[in-house]
Amino acid sequence: MLAKEDEKGRIREAISLLTEAIQLADDPDYRLFRASLYYSLKEKQSALKDVEHLLATAGNNQDQYLEARKLKDEIETLPEGGCFIATAVYETPYSPELTVLRNFRDQVLLDSSVGKAVISCYYMISPSI
Repeated sequence: MLAKEDEKGRIREAISLLTEAIQLADDPDYRLFRASLYYSLKEKQSALKDVEHLLATAGNNQDQYLEARKLKDEIETLPEGGCFIATAVYETPYSPELTVLRNFRDQVLLDSSVGKAVISCYYMISPSI
């Protein structure tokens, strides 16, 4: 048990150093690494914040976008006590159909306030359904 706490302490220290580095130079690799560290601590919201920033600023950098997208998909599969409808229907978070749905969400729905409201409602009600 002590070893796990010590490891978590080192991860938090690394996150702190990365935060300082990001303040000096907002390098996408720093954000991706910090998101990965948050993910390892199961701090979903903090990890998603960095990943969302990367997705929004990737521009023409396809490699950066794909790395951030992959990590986002992994983060979103962290259990929260319920199963999202689409994942339940396809029985795996890695089905090609879910990739299509995620891309639609990210590229179409997130571009409008109505789409963002739909996504927000979906994430709020789907676990209980």
